[in-house]
Amino acid sequence: MSERPADATIKGDVVGGVVAGILSLPEAMAYGAIVFVGLGPEYVSFGVIAGLTALALANLVGAFLGGVSIMSTGPYAMSSLMLSSAVALLVSQTTTGSPEEIVGRVLVLLFFIVFLAGAFQAVFGLSKFGDLAKYIPYPVVAGLANAIAILIFLGQIRPLAGLAKETSLFDLTAVRDGFQPLTLLTGVVTAAAIMLGPKLVRTIPGPAFGIGIGTGLYWALAVAGYRDSLGPLIGSIPFSIPKPGFGLEFVSLLGETGFFSTVVALVPLALGVAVVSSLRTLLGAVTIDNVTYGRSNTSKELVAQGCGNMVNALFGGVAVAGYSGQPLASYQNGGRTLRSRFVVGAFALSVLLFLGPVIGGIPVVVLAGTLVTLAYATVDRWSLGLVAKLLRKGQRSSSIALDLVLVLVVMVVMVQVGVFQGVGVGIVASIFSFVYRMSKRTIRSRYTAREVRSMFDRSRAEFALLDAEGHRIEVFELEGSLFFGATDSLAAIVEQSIASDVEWVILDFARVTDLDSTGAKLLARLGDIAREKGKAIVFSSVDPAAGTGRSLLDYGLADTGECRSWFGAIDEALGETEDRLLDRLLGEDRYDVELDLGQVDALGEMRPDELATFAGTCARVEYADGEPIFDQGDPGEHVYCIVKARIDLFLQGRQTSRGEEARATLIATLCPGTLCGEMAILDGKPRSARAVARGNLTCFRLSRQSLEQLEQQHPAISHKLLTGIGQELAKRIRQAKASPRG
Repeated sequence: MSERPADATIKGDVVGGVVAGILSLPEAMAYGAIVFVGLGPEYVSFGVIAGLTALALANLVGAFLGGVSIMSTGPYAMSSLMLSSAVALLVSQTTTGSPEEIVGRVLVLLFFIVFLAGAFQAVFGLSKFGDLAKYIPYPVVAGLANAIAILIFLGQIRPLAGLAKETSLFDLTAVRDGFQPLTLLTGVVTAAAIMLGPKLVRTIPGPAFGIGIGTGLYWALAVAGYRDSLGPLIGSIPFSIPKPGFGLEFVSLLGETGFFSTVVALVPLALGVAVVSSLRTLLGAVTIDNVTYGRSNTSKELVAQGCGNMVNALFGGVAVAGYSGQPLASYQNGGRTLRSRFVVGAFALSVLLFLGPVIGGIPVVVLAGTLVTLAYATVDRWSLGLVAKLLRKGQRSSSIALDLVLVLVVMVVMVQVGVFQGVGVGIVASIFSFVYRMSKRTIRSRYTAREVRSMFDRSRAEFALLDAEGHRIEVFELEGSLFFGATDSLAAIVEQSIASDVEWVILDFARVTDLDSTGAKLLARLGDIAREKGKAIVFSSVDPAAGTGRSLLDYGLADTGECRSWFGAIDEALGETEDRLLDRLLGEDRYDVELDLGQVDALGEMRPDELATFAGTCARVEYADGEPIFDQGDPGEHVYCIVKARIDLFLQGRQTSRGEEARATLIATLCPGTLCGEMAILDGKPRSARAVARGNLTCFRLSRQSLEQLEQQHPAISHKLLTGIGQELAKRIRQAKASPRG
């Protein structure tokens, strides 16, 4: 998305950025407040400021550093919950000093975690971490999303009910005495207005509409004399320009005697925040690409976001992640370039500087109602349907049950044990799921040469031998990554084949994406085992100059042995291996021995005298190895009866945009006893491929004119010839369907 879209305008970027900024404000304030809830209600305003600061600075930094053009970033539910857990942990571990000193120390360490998380994100981007996002199983993502929803909802019970922070929900007497019905009413009305707002007033975003309605109801009740029965306000937000005050605090940490141990303790917390923020950003980028039909530079985005979080930490902002809904709203309203992202940041900064008193007048319960709707929107609907699918009759339940268990495990650990532990379990589950899936999917297809044939067109006698003995050749079409675990499973299966009557094993690498050193060494060991038993491992779809072929050579698996064992395509490998089997059954010199004309399948119904007559109308021709017989596009004037050696048919490559001609592709090999060129002589159209002799070729060539003479002078011979040609064409059609490419 580095190129500026043709429909990009300054007006569109401004309007789109403002819309995205308005939609981002409620989440920024609410998720910022979550982080500091453990410090007491007096720090709600501090959290709101931290959320708005992060929204402003992260988008301004991202606009200058680039990345995903219309991406906007802001405080994220998961990262805010993790930072809230970090606050609770830091408070429990900081026991010396006055309450103000303890809080000050906790804030310094908290924002240092945000700084480290930003540094990790930048490293993720530089190391192409974005490519790993596709390996996170969806059940893990669903479990994390549901756990986030539950934790956010549980955290809003007290502010919704008007209860003090220290009130135990299990102390029914304390809950009854502290319960404020009007506060709960305000929160419920706020949530309802947010959810119903888009249907009632389409010109105002739902969150803004709900906050306005909830705040209005609160102040109406306060004016009516119920102020003492309502919860607190966010509090005073003074006019001030954000300053990088925490930068000096970070420098002071360097001089502490226990600095190293402090960093070691904070690194796991920062790494967890960095991972979840990065994954959320990558998911947002995928959503944006699906709408804009672009291809985002996610690695550059992670670098930009990491730098943004490092700047946030200096100015007292919480960690941010990439949004998906807000950027799409920006796009729908004209946002196309990084200018829209800059507008989001500038808009948030303007709100922070000039609307502090207005924000300070928003009730805390209104933020709680907003968070309840965000929690509801976070719930993963796919996972809710798993139970119904599991109970539904007639459906296979094993995979559904496995997905449901994974969702529940991540949810339970995150809710019952802790946020960081839940994320850790999710990451570990992703690793095991990835290993399991890769191991299971290594073998895409498995068959023998009795079931599937190459595109070598052979005589009926040779095909009959392959029907009887083709089980001695087994093909494994592989896919995915051949790392140590997957290759070990594959090796065990191949060893079983070698121990049976299989003599050649073909491993096709056409769909293999990666190969590690351990996997390559296991494959080399397989080759040694096969040779010890007088058998062979054959590799297909490998190029020694690139890809997995290059890796095989680098890891010591060379193309050794007296006969060829590496091939560029599965069809070529299968055809040559069929030849090795037939060589053993019929003799290795069979392509050097000229057949009688009657051994050509298409002429098999002719009597000796008819064969003599037919031979008299043909020209016996010979071609040296590699000599062209005809070119693609030539007039189809002759049909060739092959009696010695073979013919390769090539499809010539089309010219590239640079005027270069692509490499010709081998599409078939015609063996003794078959025909060549019969299609063109029947339909009169130009040749569809180029024919080249493989070996010292001998053919009987029949011209179109001679065929017409046969039809007039020897109709019975002509009829048998045309019938034989029809049978050959039918055989080739069946053969094409049974080939690896069919």
